[in-house]
Amino acid sequence: MNTKEKDVRTLNNSSSLRLVELLNEQGCAELGKGLATYVSEKANVSYTGARKWLFEDSLPRSADARFEVAKALNVDLLYWEHGKRDDEKDEEIHLVFKDNYLLHLKVANKMMDIIHEREVVISSKHKIALEVSAINIFNKAKIKEPDIDILNSLVDLLLL
Repeated sequence: MNTKEKDVRTLNNSSSLRLVELLNEQGCAELGKGLATYVSEKANVSYTGARKWLFEDSLPRSADARFEVAKALNVDLLYWEHGKRDDEKDEEIHLVFKDNYLLHLKVANKMMDIIHEREVVISSKHKIALEVSAINIFNKAKIKEPDIDILNSLVDLLLL
């Protein structure tokens, strides 16, 4: 994929576009003018990894890594991942995520594994709804780590 095709691809609402937007808000280098190098150095990751995040709608693989990279880059992880800003009015999502951020990251990571493994195509809105439901279930049941069986069951319910 050449650079022009990548620029066209980023016109949609992708995680790459959101990361570039968040970094531009901070006055960082521009895309194609050192931004991948900046991300690589600031987050202490490979240049290849930084380019994937900027051009290929990729995110760090683990929940812990996403949290650490977002912290190093000083970006809003919820917006980078899902396109939701903290100042938006979706109270249910923000209350669940704000109080249980590490659990949310773990659930999001496992949920993406399931979605990719099962080759399920769902909207971001449905993905977030699944995650919120899972977090609520885990909190009520006092489950500290995401349960794969429960996550698979939630995906099954969505697909009915």
